[in-house]
Amino acid sequence: MNILIIGCGAIGSFYGYKLQEYGCNVTSLMRDKNLQSNYDITISSNNNHYIFSPEMINDILHYNKDPDYILICTKSLANIDHISVIKKIIKPHTAIVIIQNGIHIENKLAKYFPKNIIIRCLAFICVSKESKNYVNHQDYGKIIIGKYPNGNDIMVTKLAKFWQSTSLECHVSDNINQESWKKLIWNAAFNPLSVIANKANTKELLQDKLSHKLIINIMNEIITLANHDNCNLSDQIIDEFINYTIKMTPYKTSMLLDFENNRPLEIEAILGNAIEFAKINNIDTKYINLIYTIIRFY
Repeated sequence: MNILIIGCGAIGSFYGYKLQEYGCNVTSLMRDKNLQSNYDITISSNNNHYIFSPEMINDILHYNKDPDYILICTKSLANIDHISVIKKIIKPHTAIVIIQNGIHIENKLAKYFPKNIIIRCLAFICVSKESKNYVNHQDYGKIIIGKYPNGNDIMVTKLAKFWQSTSLECHVSDNINQESWKKLIWNAAFNPLSVIANKANTKELLQDKLSHKLIINIMNEIITLANHDNCNLSDQIIDEFINYTIKMTPYKTSMLLDFENNRPLEIEAILGNAIEFAKINNIDTKYINLIYTIIRFY
């Protein structure tokens, strides 16, 4: 299987390594304009070190294979035009795999490539890229995948089997939109608050009574939105996520890491799209709106 990864950061490196471990032919499209040769990426995980050695290119026109899967692992930012890149090498059988944060981020790709399978992946992992060739995997790693907007497909089950064969916890969902909203419950609360609250990690946010309460209020609003989008989510999920986070190694969210490294923040994908959905459906989201108003200035 030929795999092309767009965005070989922490997420692309970790899940790309697992595909390479299975035996897939993995190529990574890098942002490095000065790329002269391939180099190894070391992944530190559970006191072990693994080597990810994809073929590396810095121009999509250098890709000379027929891709079975194109993995989009960049940040979910409005100014990144994946369509103009993908259309140059995509084939009728190619599945587009989105491993990104946010809600309703699949729409443009699905509209432009209506004949290609779109697979949404939700990564539940604590991982960061600390240098161009070093990735630190701190905790978790589960991934949920599904055909967008719902149902299943052989390309979904194949991809799941690749990851599962490497002992990676991978689940297939036939309602990936609901799973996307479910993950947003955590992301919409913890990601922006970690930046606003003076660079607080997950433990610090939950130890403070006021931020803890705000997290719960944001989560409740996301659940309301999800259930207006044909989902069936219970507020019991909030307790599950809080307990899950308490047990987690104190963690800097991906948005906080981006902020500390002067990278653009995934504000629109995580908050803006949810607010737009709320406006269309006349749903009051005062807590999400408040956080969105503040985080835009960071």
